[in-house]
Amino acid sequence: MKQTIDLPLKDFRAIHVLLRSRRFDEALALSRETLKLYPNFAEAHYLCGLSALSLNQLADAIDALTRATELEKAAPHYHCNLGEAFRRDGNLDRAVECLNSALSLKPDYEIARYNLGSSLFQKKTYKRALVEFQTLVKAFPDNAGYWVALADTHRELGAIGQAILSYRHALKQSPDNFAGHYNLGLLLLEKAEFGTALEHCQKAVELSPENGLAHSNLGHCFVGLEELDDAMNAYADALEIMPDSSDLMVHIARIWLEVADFAQAAHWFARTLELEPDNIKAQVGVALIKSDNEQTEAALDDLLKLVEKHPDDIEVLKALGQTAWDNGDAEDAIGCFRHIQELIPESPRSYVQIGSILSSSGDIEGAIAEYNKALEQNPNFVPALHGLATTAKARLDPEKVQLMHSLLENTRLREGAKASLHNGLAFYYDRAKQYDKVPAHAVESNRLYWIHRSKRGWHYDPDDYEHYIDKVIHTFDKAYFERVKSFGIRDESPVFIVGMPRSGTTLTEQILSTHAQVLGIGERRFASQAFAELPLVMQKQLEPLALLPELTEETSRIIAGRYLDKLDHLKRKNGAESVIRVVDKMPDNYSQLGWILTLFPRARIIHCRRDIRDVALSCWLTQFGMIRWASNIEHIAHRIEQYQRVMAHWREVFPVPMCELDYEKLVADQEQESRRLFDWIGLDWDEKCLAFYDTERLVRTASVTQVREPIYTTSVARWKPYEEMLAPIMELARRPGVLTS
Repeated sequence: MKQTIDLPLKDFRAIHVLLRSRRFDEALALSRETLKLYPNFAEAHYLCGLSALSLNQLADAIDALTRATELEKAAPHYHCNLGEAFRRDGNLDRAVECLNSALSLKPDYEIARYNLGSSLFQKKTYKRALVEFQTLVKAFPDNAGYWVALADTHRELGAIGQAILSYRHALKQSPDNFAGHYNLGLLLLEKAEFGTALEHCQKAVELSPENGLAHSNLGHCFVGLEELDDAMNAYADALEIMPDSSDLMVHIARIWLEVADFAQAAHWFARTLELEPDNIKAQVGVALIKSDNEQTEAALDDLLKLVEKHPDDIEVLKALGQTAWDNGDAEDAIGCFRHIQELIPESPRSYVQIGSILSSSGDIEGAIAEYNKALEQNPNFVPALHGLATTAKARLDPEKVQLMHSLLENTRLREGAKASLHNGLAFYYDRAKQYDKVPAHAVESNRLYWIHRSKRGWHYDPDDYEHYIDKVIHTFDKAYFERVKSFGIRDESPVFIVGMPRSGTTLTEQILSTHAQVLGIGERRFASQAFAELPLVMQKQLEPLALLPELTEETSRIIAGRYLDKLDHLKRKNGAESVIRVVDKMPDNYSQLGWILTLFPRARIIHCRRDIRDVALSCWLTQFGMIRWASNIEHIAHRIEQYQRVMAHWREVFPVPMCELDYEKLVADQEQESRRLFDWIGLDWDEKCLAFYDTERLVRTASVTQVREPIYTTSVARWKPYEEMLAPIMELARRPGVLTS
């Protein structure tokens, strides 16, 4: 029953006035005095609890409000505020119970419904929370806060499109709503809509300049827009506000990693781990530094341990997938990116990453499907458009070609994105035989790509490479091979395919790998990694070439044994323990051949040759992720010159011959040249190898479709429409012996 005791109400009115004036300490003091006078009056307990709640003194608030509800069970506001006290205290089940009681007494109780939705949201019962917030926005469509709460709930349920619409509704009602700008900016970042995200993140910083996370999000936008200096400034502003933020230190470290300043990156990752030894992102960063410094196996070991502990961590999966892909493990990479896709289905990045791998495996339709899924999430996502242009070739929709042209007019688009668009258009027009449109796009693509990559630590000095080849030729002379003739392991299983990129190495490997007794392992950095191990094994701080005069039989066999262990691992992994030949087709191993024959004197070497004009054109039109010399036509010419120089040297000094395979002869007479290949590696001919393209095997290569189609001759003399663009190559080709060496 309602209490009827006659009380002077001025004290209660005074408490309400103090609460409305936010003079909470005074309100609490007066309410406690009043409570002493009227200990059995529900309103006295309520006002005492409300004052304590306003000061966030939760234990006192809960005690007083509980007593108020016991004395007056029919007052909805008592139950509502008790529910809020429980919510803040983390007792979410009791909060939900009290707020439901309030709504049962007063179904249109607005704040009770909002607090109930908030409690359900904190309990991660998002579907129930969604119902409450949908009811609120229907009843109060002008309330920006309710739209933000609804958007937050859609976001947690994975309905990113609905969340974005709801945040925009909130900002329509309240253009200066900080939470709306902050959270919408975050979602647009996830969808890689960096330009639009930037507008909201800048507004969030303007509205709340003391919020370090807002500055950090602004930094993320600048990273996405490739404006790394601005990103670093935003992170620095955030760090001033949050000097002990491990997340910020990771972001700063990642920029240093992006620009290939590994010392600075390692410093910031180390600072992070000092503050937070189990920080996953910093541990991932340390692994990526290892990967970028030829310590791929160590990086993979670190990442595999992390993924065991954190199987659903996006950062770990992303790093493991990319490292596996860089190492040639296409299946493992796809597995990681598929898992990411399951976790964040509306992020376009994972679709593009999978599309790239499927494209490189020759699954063109699968790749196109992934790129289109990415464009469903973000119709202007440049990596997806680039993927379609370079994979779909002349089948690219005219609407998308026009979109790529229009995106080039976007002044906010940075060099890397513009380079991708120009590259895609050059590729498209070449395949469409609109040759007159190719040069402008190819030139601009390579110019912008070099600017983009040089900001991230890329540099290339042709003179440095020539000096390196000088040292290789000087070191690996006839006297060297005489000295090491008993070194290494006389295992006949390794087969090495070398040559310039785009010279037919992929096609050659695929033909060989069709044989039941051959395992193709793609492009592996095992040879260069083994060479990089030399100082560690010999415990000397000199460059590997300088250590070769001191190389011993024992050391050569230790390193060769480790190499064979890697091959054995791949055999087991592929269920191919019985194969007797393992084919490594890293083209750049042409400069490592002296080292390779030191480790494996009986290894088979296959040298793929192709008209250098076609090689140069193909390299010029391809945006390689790792090759630094392919963005400058003069660098390409110089590289070809040095390649031919060192190959001529190997012919003079090798104690064993090589098999030299000309691309043009292979496509002209596939069977004869294929038979010669199998004779060379010591295996019987199998007619099935003529259908090398009929396989499910994934191939890590930029050659894309070549290994999934019967041999064709359309790539022979492909250079002819582009003589003017290839002027330095044409000059090189006119030198005596260049085209036949």
